[in-house]
Amino acid sequence: MGGTVSVVVVVTLHAQARDLHRLLHHLARQDYLGPVDVVVIDVGHRPRLHREHYLGYRMPVTVLHETQPGLAQARNRAISAATGQWVLIAEPEALPCQEWISTMVSALANSGAPLVGGQILPEHSRAVDPRLGPGVLSLFMPTVWPSTITELRPPWLLSDGNLGMPRSAALRFEPALSHRRFLLCEELLLMLRGQAAGEYALLEPRALVRRVLHERDLTAGSIARRAWRQGAALARVAHSMPMADVPQYPRRETVRNEPFSRAWLLSTVASAARAAGRHACRPRHKDSPTGVTTCV
Repeated sequence: MGGTVSVVVVVTLHAQARDLHRLLHHLARQDYLGPVDVVVIDVGHRPRLHREHYLGYRMPVTVLHETQPGLAQARNRAISAATGQWVLIAEPEALPCQEWISTMVSALANSGAPLVGGQILPEHSRAVDPRLGPGVLSLFMPTVWPSTITELRPPWLLSDGNLGMPRSAALRFEPALSHRRFLLCEELLLMLRGQAAGEYALLEPRALVRRVLHERDLTAGSIARRAWRQGAALARVAHSMPMADVPQYPRRETVRNEPFSRAWLLSTVASAARAAGRHACRPRHKDSPTGVTTCV
């Protein structure tokens, strides 16, 4: 399957330039035979990335600058600037397999689905303990995947770091569930809205990327902030779509590590912060559709 592909990447203040260069090297080694271009959007008050620094790659790289904070707004702008027939979304920390683009394009073209999600697995840096529980990993990616291409339904979830869509689908992310560094259940909201509208999405596990987890991602403070905001977003999604099947995370996660190890501590922090976020952002009044604390 052919067609031009635009890969959208948003670089926030906390992302490292070396992550982006590594991603671009992986994109340059793809087995896809059609044209590929990359749209990079640099989020911050001042631009840090310049197009002339990215001229040595096999594919053209467009660099945009966005001063307004929020990952969703930046990603929407980058999608609008994309010119390819197919738009794929990746994170700077992604390490896509060599068949990633061709597998995503094949799934989109053959199915006609407005949205395809690929699989994400963790890639641990040397400083990171790989014995992390699903309660922590779920802050970065879904932790269960089908073995073959599957229509999206519970218990499967999309990941906003590995998505593909036709440019004509014009899907957009919700700024209300956005943070500077990551989206908050936006992939869940995309799934639920599509199901409510009678549309469908696919999961293609062969479209695999590995997401690098850095030491900065796995401090207790970073995990607490991520988990609290995820809990808050889940509460808001549950209130706005009360009939939807919103994931329920366990209050306490069992981790196969000795008590008070780092992995145990991070799982405990994630569980407590997620529960606190859901509690803080519950509706103030049961019958009021607008009675939700603005807390994300």
